[in-house]
Amino acid sequence: MLSAMPGRARPTIAVILIPIAVSFILAACGGGGGGDNSEDAVRRDVEAMFDSVFGDDVDVREFARYFPEECEPSIAELSLGLAFVSAFLEDTAIEFEVTDVELLGDDRALVTMTTSGIEFFGSPTEGGDSEELMVLQDGRWRSTSDCEDFDGERGELGLSTTTDDDGTDFSTDFSFGEDDFGPPRPAALGEPLAIGDLVVTVTGAHRSEEAVDDFGEAPEGIYVVVEFTLANDGSAPTGPWSALQFGLFDERDRTWDHEGLPFEDVGPGFSREYEVAWDVPVDATGFRVVVGPDPFAGLELAEGFAPYEVALAVD
Repeated sequence: MLSAMPGRARPTIAVILIPIAVSFILAACGGGGGGDNSEDAVRRDVEAMFDSVFGDDVDVREFARYFPEECEPSIAELSLGLAFVSAFLEDTAIEFEVTDVELLGDDRALVTMTTSGIEFFGSPTEGGDSEELMVLQDGRWRSTSDCEDFDGERGELGLSTTTDDDGTDFSTDFSFGEDDFGPPRPAALGEPLAIGDLVVTVTGAHRSEEAVDDFGEAPEGIYVVVEFTLANDGSAPTGPWSALQFGLFDERDRTWDHEGLPFEDVGPGFSREYEVAWDVPVDATGFRVVVGPDPFAGLELAEGFAPYEVALAVD
């Protein structure tokens, strides 16, 4: 049994999804040591994984090493996930235990885990059991959670997959279209954009070969970085990660996942400058950014609200 002590940064990524996020993090990768295909090695690696994110020394880069090679994670996204869950877990010890290991050949294992002691907003939960398919790669047992290459095997075991029954991708991303609010309305650089009690002002954009934070990596193509300010006219602290959604499109209507919205809050009556980045092909041009509310933020929007679409002059 392992316990995570209070006061540590803890983990991808809306309040309604917190239990799912915790389960994902607990199952998201194998840990240190190990390397053989015994039950003891599986237990050791999974427990080491848990300790790498809930133990005394949180190491996101080490945590990222234990995903399957088919699904290498973004350090920025993992870091955001750690910060996200940390914001909603109360000061409490989280207990984790591998309760069963079933070897499925030389390089597969079905692991049953249980968690307890998790507390959300002052209400303790029992956590409960979860199962995860682990794969042995390069001497480490790694989780197949959220890895499309293992969907077939996971489906046969009755585990969650990355696609729905009709083959469409699962996604918690907010889409900016007629199904949500109606078509986005054009807005200009420097124009204040009212989104409930928040005011977003897109101030500029530029290309960059470097990440916008310490956790990012070099882009596959090149980063398009959008600069904006957020003014909080509400009554409680909030930030881009919890209240807003951003989408970047080019002249061919292509879009990409951003590298994670900033986590830092801005207090009521204040404003703050932020940046958000997308890794795009080097030949992409004609960018525009669409800004709207996070669907889980509970912002009180004006009647007839529509997201804003801002044409960008990218340096």
